[in-house]
Amino acid sequence: MKISLRHQIFYALLLLIGLTHLAFAEETASNPSWLPDRLKLNAFGTIGASYHDEEDLTYRRSVEQPFIVEANKIDFASDSILGGLATYQFNDQFSSTLQLVTRENAWGNWKPRVINAYVKYAPTEDLQFRFGRVPVDSNLGVETRYAGFAYTNIRPAPDLFGLLAPYDKFDGMDAYYRHPVATGIGFIRLNAGKVAGERYVSQSEHVKDNTIFGILAGWNKNNLELRASGSVVNIKNFNTFNPLADNLAALPFADAQARAQDIYDVNDPKINIFSMSAEYEIQQWKIQAVAAKIKTNTFPTYHGENGVLLVSYRAGNFTPYAMSAYSKLIPESRSLNLPPAPELAPLTQAYADVSKVLRIDQSTLSVGMRYDINEHYDLKFQIDKINASDSAAILSSRPAGSDKDLTLFTIAVDFFY
Repeated sequence: MKISLRHQIFYALLLLIGLTHLAFAEETASNPSWLPDRLKLNAFGTIGASYHDEEDLTYRRSVEQPFIVEANKIDFASDSILGGLATYQFNDQFSSTLQLVTRENAWGNWKPRVINAYVKYAPTEDLQFRFGRVPVDSNLGVETRYAGFAYTNIRPAPDLFGLLAPYDKFDGMDAYYRHPVATGIGFIRLNAGKVAGERYVSQSEHVKDNTIFGILAGWNKNNLELRASGSVVNIKNFNTFNPLADNLAALPFADAQARAQDIYDVNDPKINIFSMSAEYEIQQWKIQAVAAKIKTNTFPTYHGENGVLLVSYRAGNFTPYAMSAYSKLIPESRSLNLPPAPELAPLTQAYADVSKVLRIDQSTLSVGMRYDINEHYDLKFQIDKINASDSAAILSSRPAGSDKDLTLFTIAVDFFY
């Protein structure tokens, strides 16, 4: 019997998790001090299996991935991850962190990626600087998208986190400061650097030549935390649609030349992201809410808004939860009216595709259960009911105008050592 590549990856991940568990257990039992005191190593990962039955649709958890969960097939690739984290404390003020992750990437392979690699300088407990490949510590309610054990649900909501995935790490520096404010602790973080992400939209590509500048401000007290952030992504060398513009400019029609000029006029494209979040815990209940707005001046110009609300209840080792999420990213309408000549139809279609390539109108209702097996493992089950007329997370081969609605079933095991 021939075993598919994705099943081979699943079995390899399963073996790695088992070997990791045995190695940590054996070393800890025989030699508790097998590592230098200043070095700390962690391993983490997820084995996830997903399924849906909507023909001609494929689901993915973020725009970092290409075609993933196909109809009527159990898929182990979309949510499966294996990672490692190393932290070294040089002295009281200097430390370094390295995080590696392997998961299905924008090229559809499992080549390991450096997620974080930075040196931290902390002259005081309240003031810190990080230099290198740094994560965007935004207000998105989850410290890392990769260590599934760190958050309640199976995956950070693709309606928000999946869209911003290419922009959540950068090569540069950030600065953090905290201070008592109004009986709580206020904090601020500034960051600047070059984006170090990847994505699959119409092709696999590294997100390069982009810079990001951001500010995060927050306040917490006991069981309440509030955050607000703003980021500006400057897109350099944006000429993706220039070949289309050249073809339009060559036509003897005023409308075509006007649309070509619209593309040429994008000289300094930016993506602006503004967001607010709150997390509140009361007894066994936890509530997380995130609201974000996105605006671009690319071609076409987009305006969007996103929201996520997660409510969970901890009862012993069981944590049932429910989540509601939505995403709207609507392009400015600039129609192209060409004569209905057959030779112009491909150009008209190409312009229509470009004009709505990132259009999103999606909402998701999710229910799930997390069971903590022990301090290192958990088991999760989640059902997502997704309603989408347009979605970057769901790729379709259906006729234009067809919906992308589907129900996704996922079961996952997370571990962290």
